[in-house]
Amino acid sequence: MAGCPLTLTPSETVVKFGDPVAINCSTSARYVEGMGWEAPFGGTGFERPPVVTWRVEKLEEWTPSPSCYATLVDGSQCTVSPVITVYKTPDSVSVSDMGHGSMVEGREYDLKCDIINVAPVQYVTVSWYKNSEKIQTESFNDTTTKTPVNESSILRVNISREENVVEFRCEAQLDFGPHRPKLPAISQTHRVSAHYAPELKTQNSADDTYALEGTNITLSCEAVGNPLPVYNWICDGKNMLENTTSLSLPRVHGNKTCACTATNYLGNITKTIHLHVEPRGCPLTLTPSETVVKFGDPVSINCSTSARYVEGMGWEAPFGGTGFERPPVVTWRVEKLEEWTPSPSCYATLVDGSQCAVSPVITVYKTPNIVSIYPLNQSQMMEEQVHIVPYNKETRTQYWLRCDIINVAPVQHLTVRWYKNNKTIQTESFNDTTTKTLVNESSILRIDISREEKATEFRCEAELDFGPHGLKLPAISQTHRVSAHYAPEINTSCTVDISPLEGTNITLSCEAVGNPPPVYNWTCDGENMLENTNSLNITRVDRNKTCTCTATNYLGNITKTINVHITPRGCPLTLAPSEMVVRFGDPVSIKCSTSATDVAEMAWVTPAGDKEFKPGSDVTWMVKNLKWWTPSPFCSITLNDNFQCSVSPVIIVYKTPETVSISEMNHGLMLKHKEDKQYTKTQYKLQCDIINVAPVQYLTITWYKNNKIIKTESFSDTTKTPVNESSILRVNISKEEKVVELRCEAKLDFGPRGPKLPAISQTHNVSAHYAPEVNTKDSNHDYLLEGSNITLSCEAEGNPPSVYNWTCDGENMLANTNSLNITRVNRTKTCTCTAANYLGSVTKTINVHVEPRGKTNKITFAVIWALPFVAAIIISIFIVFYCCNQWKKHGHYSFVSDKDIPLTQTNGNK
Repeated sequence: MAGCPLTLTPSETVVKFGDPVAINCSTSARYVEGMGWEAPFGGTGFERPPVVTWRVEKLEEWTPSPSCYATLVDGSQCTVSPVITVYKTPDSVSVSDMGHGSMVEGREYDLKCDIINVAPVQYVTVSWYKNSEKIQTESFNDTTTKTPVNESSILRVNISREENVVEFRCEAQLDFGPHRPKLPAISQTHRVSAHYAPELKTQNSADDTYALEGTNITLSCEAVGNPLPVYNWICDGKNMLENTTSLSLPRVHGNKTCACTATNYLGNITKTIHLHVEPRGCPLTLTPSETVVKFGDPVSINCSTSARYVEGMGWEAPFGGTGFERPPVVTWRVEKLEEWTPSPSCYATLVDGSQCAVSPVITVYKTPNIVSIYPLNQSQMMEEQVHIVPYNKETRTQYWLRCDIINVAPVQHLTVRWYKNNKTIQTESFNDTTTKTLVNESSILRIDISREEKATEFRCEAELDFGPHGLKLPAISQTHRVSAHYAPEINTSCTVDISPLEGTNITLSCEAVGNPPPVYNWTCDGENMLENTNSLNITRVDRNKTCTCTATNYLGNITKTINVHITPRGCPLTLAPSEMVVRFGDPVSIKCSTSATDVAEMAWVTPAGDKEFKPGSDVTWMVKNLKWWTPSPFCSITLNDNFQCSVSPVIIVYKTPETVSISEMNHGLMLKHKEDKQYTKTQYKLQCDIINVAPVQYLTITWYKNNKIIKTESFSDTTKTPVNESSILRVNISKEEKVVELRCEAKLDFGPRGPKLPAISQTHNVSAHYAPEVNTKDSNHDYLLEGSNITLSCEAEGNPPSVYNWTCDGENMLANTNSLNITRVNRTKTCTCTAANYLGSVTKTINVHVEPRGKTNKITFAVIWALPFVAAIIISIFIVFYCCNQWKKHGHYSFVSDKDIPLTQTNGNK
């Protein structure tokens, strides 16, 4: 019977401590004789199938362990047990700040969540929320405790003032998985806020406040902090006994300084307020209070009041004054103002007998008579003698310009502006505030002019500027033009080579820049060409010459040399083909044609001196059987003006090899170590002979090893007639490669545009030579029956194949094969087999033990007993031999010259 044939319904259940629980145990098997529940409480007796129920009305055990058993018809029993999880939700969930109190901004604090009396703890999940956003989840790994426990979870928090009040909530829940009952979470909320020292709402810690004498004023001091700050006001050292954000001051009469301090337990901050009290002014108004008047023009100013306590008013002045008049208006008037510093004042007599006065601001001006520019240094300076702009090789001419402004007033309002090509480059004003009469002023400008700017316009502009609300007067200006002087320079290389066609007309150019413009002079091969421009014309140039152009001004000169190289007239002939590859003895033909129209005659000239003249535009050279290795025909043309020229084709005559053969020069042995002959390779030196091939410079010899290219060789010999060539190959053959096919392939390769000729090749097979190796170790033949026949075996592997020699107890057995037959063996003996070739030898010893016939049963028993061990030894020897062969195949070798390896034995054996 496979398993216990009982089914629990449910097999797993979650029950609250103190609640009822029931589990059915049923079976459908017919071989169940009876069944029941065993439990500390709620157990049943032995009942008949198919169902028995375990029921508890009030489960008050944390680890209940009931089991349902079945008694089978064969008398055996089996049991199954349900998985029962008993839980209890927490009595309480509480959050505390662990006694640290208020939270200061920028610091980290821990909140603690205590979960009281919960079971089982392994299913408890604690979730922390910050303003309803989950920020941390924690579970517990205690799987052994099933009874109620108290647990805690720690949350590290850091809050800022911007968050104001933050709500943290700890939520504890029993989570039995997706297919178990969902129990409600139990949680508690804790609110915190960041505490920070007071800070002012405004950025300034000091303010200036202005008030009219005798008015009421309120000073404000707004600060933020948590807890809210407490305020204290002090004015000129006196405590004002005010603890709010504002301080009221009635009927202020003098300047004072008030300080407001905002404080909480984290710190304090102070704001200082400077109160400036303005006295009551004179109740007179001037219209205008400020005026700008041209010298000699009329001017008038009204003085008025709206105050009722003014008894009378008037103007006092050197000219234009008035008497004592009734308010509200009195006027000062002058028809022609010719005083540079007029100083009228309007006075008022108040009803209390006091007086006050106000004076207008009057500016008397005159525009300049003249504005003129002239240079301070009349002669231009050479560029090389003035400063150079930093990090720039560009040179400049320096000027000093002066602008004179004649007869202007007042100078404190004068502004002089310099312009360079209508762009402002300098502005100057004057600080003389005492002089109000006419003056002459000057402004200096230092300028640097580069050659690229050519002629530059500078302008000096003089203007009386009375500010944004003053009179707008037109500017007076003058213009001055300057330019940089510099020595001639040539834009191109100072040495030029040109190659005109013979007999053509040419123009030589010499472009130079300079200021003043340069004067030119030309010479050719020392002869003055009497040309003073920047170009020189030469007609029908017929020879090489060197011409020199010199450009000069008062600052210097520069020379350009032009080398004229005559290009001879080209030959107007075309060969088709101009290059060809021909087999020796084959026919060949080449056509020579021309595009010239003034042809007198054309001809082919052959090596033998034969000529075939023919008028017209083409002529053909033809040979039916080419028997020259270096044919050199050329095509010649004569034009009507007796000009002659010729062209020659490139002809390659070839012959493929008669034979390609491989010969073995010698071969030798390579050893990994001189004392280690197990890992060997054979080195061959092969020669490939290519007979009667031409031309050898196009010959390529390729060596293949089992169809894989291992060497390629070409030749630089420019011999055109047939030659014999050879290629040497050194190759190493390991014994694992057995027989290797080497192939030598000879091919004439004339490049991508030449004919594709077949390769000629020969194959040669080689194999590795190595000393003999015995496949098995020494062996014993035990308990052979006296008079028996026996065959001894000695398998050795080597190349060339091994020659064998057998000796038994020192006696040569005259056997040269790998086995020795002994008939009617009658005594114990030791036989030795030696396998040898020219690279060395190896020996195998076989011990033969003979038992008398009287011990047959013992021998038979011993043989039967030893057979399994012998089989195991043979299998082990085979495995070791196989692994050794595999290891040899992957060995590393060092090469030994074939001259250092004797072809006779090195150990004394033949």
